[in-house]
Amino acid sequence: QYKLRKASDCLNLQEVEDQYDDIIFPKVKIVTTGSGRVASGAVEIMQSAGILEVNKWDFLEMEFDEPVYVQLQSEDLYQLPGTTVFDRQHFHEYPEQYESLFSRYLKCTDMLINCMYWSPRAPKLFAIDEINNIRDFRITTISDISCDINGSVPITYRESFISDPVYGIDRISKEVSIPYMINSIDLQAVGNLPNELPRDASKDFGRILIDAIIPQFYENSHAPIFERATIARNGTLTPRYSYLQDFADGKE
Repeated sequence: QYKLRKASDCLNLQEVEDQYDDIIFPKVKIVTTGSGRVASGAVEIMQSAGILEVNKWDFLEMEFDEPVYVQLQSEDLYQLPGTTVFDRQHFHEYPEQYESLFSRYLKCTDMLINCMYWSPRAPKLFAIDEINNIRDFRITTISDISCDINGSVPITYRESFISDPVYGIDRISKEVSIPYMINSIDLQAVGNLPNELPRDASKDFGRILIDAIIPQFYENSHAPIFERATIARNGTLTPRYSYLQDFADGKE
């Protein structure tokens, strides 16, 4: 049993990481998805905790005497049906034409840390019906940092909260249940997760804003970076963010 404080009870990231110094973690196999800043943060935490990174082939074929993780990116997770082809630009334009390869990891993964960007047109990582067979679906813990409701992780039914971060999903009924039960998959999906470390989050955001964004604004306020970041103009969503229309209309 570990006596770890929640991140929100720590002063900063360093205080979070200091807790791992004397902990021996169990022999678990962890998949983290994505390659952006969110995934980089998850990897940073695992590295600070001394968890070993392995390649995907060893992860699929081997068991280990220590905790390990593998980082999977889009090319590891998707391909065109009937082929081994993954074209990043084509995938970004036509994600609905691809199929998920994540099923090959279900039998050998204990924990999933989901950090990837997901388009509603893309396949989900797995099907809900797959969770009821513990032999074929070994995952018992999911941290869905991306927190797309009914998204790439189809059992992310709702957000959770910093004060109550984990809920269970019953493998048989596939409904929300009490976590940490024998038959549950325990899921964390805190939508405002950076708020657990507000000092670090504000410091990093402020540094990027001051060093990279503000100088560009004074040089050219119509630069592409600002156009891409403009969510709404004159009360209307810009085309890049039109996918938020149902949310803006209160439909989701």
